[in-house]
Amino acid sequence: MALRSVHKIFHPNHPGEEKQQMLNLNRRLETYLSRVKVLEEENVLLPKEIQVTRCNNHGALTRRKGMEEELRQARLEVDAAVRDRFLTQLEVGKLTEELEALDMQRQREAQAQVKAKTMLEQSRRELEEEHRVQIWLREQVNQLDHEMRLLV
Repeated sequence: MALRSVHKIFHPNHPGEEKQQMLNLNRRLETYLSRVKVLEEENVLLPKEIQVTRCNNHGALTRRKGMEEELRQARLEVDAAVRDRFLTQLEVGKLTEELEALDMQRQREAQAQVKAKTMLEQSRRELEEEHRVQIWLREQVNQLDHEMRLLV
């Protein structure tokens, strides 16, 4: 069957048909040649693209290694920060306990101070009362002494 179509192409039935077939073949050849030219141009560009891709891959590998190193450093920093946070939390716990103990001690001292002030005030009142009693007793002694003198 392919032979018949080829035979028809080279042995046309009509002279106008032969011209039409030649024009058609010329157009197909032109399309084919332009496609070949485009492919050849692409072939010229391919080694450059391959080189660029290799360079990019090398650059990408370099960037990747750099990023992996940065990631490793970041992980180390995170680990250090977690350790610092843990130690800080322990220290905060100890300080909280210490503050609570100090607060209790302050409360005891405040209670003791209030008790001491109360006792001091009571002692003052007792002293004043005793002082008044002494004055009264002196007056009584003086009065009795005065009465004794009068009696004598």
